[in-house]
Amino acid sequence: MPTTWTDPASFTAGQICRASDLNTISSGLKFVAKRPITLLRQASGATTTTIADSTPVAIPFATEVVDRGDVDGTGMHDTSTNTTQIKPIVAGWYLVSGCVVFDAGSGGTNYYGFREARIYKNGSIAYNAATARTSATTYYYGSPVAAAAKSVVVTVGPMLVSMNGSTDYIELYAYQDSGYTLSTTSAASLGSWFQAVWVSPL
Repeated sequence: MPTTWTDPASFTAGQICRASDLNTISSGLKFVAKRPITLLRQASGATTTTIADSTPVAIPFATEVVDRGDVDGTGMHDTSTNTTQIKPIVAGWYLVSGCVVFDAGSGGTNYYGFREARIYKNGSIAYNAATARTSATTYYYGSPVAAAAKSVVVTVGPMLVSMNGSTDYIELYAYQDSGYTLSTTSAASLGSWFQAVWVSPL
């Protein structure tokens, strides 16, 4: 069983402090110091993700910058199975955010339309952020856009997501409606990322 948060007992005046009480406090402090946290990214040179027109696609991640599901070191992500998922093993509210970096594609600045980054929970959309490319140099809506190599960067979050610590999972999805097939970029200076950190019990 993963180490989880336990509320310390209340004390009254004159009460003798037992070893079990101190252990509960010590365990809580250790949990806060080593709270569950995961940061994933598509590293430079990694396989890119193809994003067909008007089709939401979950982004797989093979690089774990940090992946700590509890104080014992069990992770929330697997680099070989369900690589798109962050699946917490401790229940709580998690602060979640992600970033999708869309490659410019062979059409370059001619690929207009929306670019979206979406957070999905258990296969259904929970939150999204969008940027629209309406001309070669004009963008509207959503989060900041990076102009490097004409790529488009869309960030979603941070937002709070409740997770039950057993079956719930989250994913970062990409969406675009340029009329063409695009992909994420694997440039050295840019790369999609996805993160979650435990902030509070349910």
